Amino acid sequence: MKVYIATKRLILIVVISLMFVHQTMASQYKGMGSHQYTGWYSDKKYPQHKAEAINNAKQSLWVRYVSTMPQAQQISYQKMAETFTNDLDRYISDVIILDESVNKDTKVVEVVIRASVNTGAVNVALNMNSAIQQSSEGSMFSFVFMAREVVSMKTYDDKVTSISKGESESYANEEAAVNGGSIASSESSGSFSKSTTGGSAEKKADVVVYSVTSAQDIDASMGQILSTAGYEVVDYGDVVGECGGAEPSDIREEFSQSDDMSRQTRKQAISGARECEVSYFATGTLDIGLKDRDPVSGNQRVYVSVRGQVWNITKRLPKKVASIGPVQFAGLGPNQQVAQRNALILASKEAAQSLVNQMNAKGLH
Repeated sequence: MKVYIATKRLILIVVISLMFVHQTMASQYKGMGSHQYTGWYSDKKYPQHKAEAINNAKQSLWVRYVSTMPQAQQISYQKMAETFTNDLDRYISDVIILDESVNKDTKVVEVVIRASVNTGAVNVALNMNSAIQQSSEGSMFSFVFMAREVVSMKTYDDKVTSISKGESESYANEEAAVNGGSIASSESSGSFSKSTTGGSAEKKADVVVYSVTSAQDIDASMGQILSTAGYEVVDYGDVVGECGGAEPSDIREEFSQSDDMSRQTRKQAISGARECEVSYFATGTLDIGLKDRDPVSGNQRVYVSVRGQVWNITKRLPKKVASIGPVQFAGLGPNQQVAQRNALILASKEAAQSLVNQMNAKGLH
């Protein structure tokens, strides 16, 4: 029994370690830098030359990282680029030198590094400089995001229509020959036919039915990102209880059949939120895919596809100010339930951060 428990603990430690490595690698980048020194080469001065090359490699790595930012985040970044480049050590860590060399003829020291970028610290810095953080009071933000899982799917065979057309013709030949003053004639006849075929195939879309839930993990994860960004998050259930609007159960029912709410339901939801002085209202879905096995860690893996949109509802006509998806995110775990939960948490956080980035880029507060 003790051996079994010890083995189980060891497996759990290995799984957690693999998950940590897998997640950390995603935030690592490479950079290459060089430094040209003056005078004669000296082993004593080499560390100083190497340090200069490493600093230049960090600049190269940072440029590569910035290029991977979403477009909305890059817009916010450009407004305060020097704040980052003047203090890269705050955001770059775990520097590993992959290669280094010195060319004494050209007097150039070159290094190749790999390092981690603290994307969380980058997001915090960008959020602190946003319009919402600079305002005296954050706007109220309410949202309805549903997790969906396919429970049935009806597919239709192609409807094929065939058309054929046939034609036939007959012919007759007559031949005559002169032989010693007499004429002989002969006749022959026959027929041939030809046909033309064609047609069309009509496809009908699949009918998908979802099982829909409003997960607390989603609400907590998205609420954390939105609150950190500076918005005052209001639970949609409280909005309905205080100011009316579409019931969450009605929204859940519509999302089980479609990717969006009906016009009437959306109007009711927005009217209730506006009555409670909510400035921004968002809706979206997180579709849970089938499980498979991650080839790197060997853990169970579940993909979640997320889509969503945010409306500014302060005026009579709602105005869409941000949207995301469909974008997929993968979650890992020792079993399907853990992998699915991790995927939902990751997808909801990334979706909320993407929406915040777009709103920050527009200077909304």
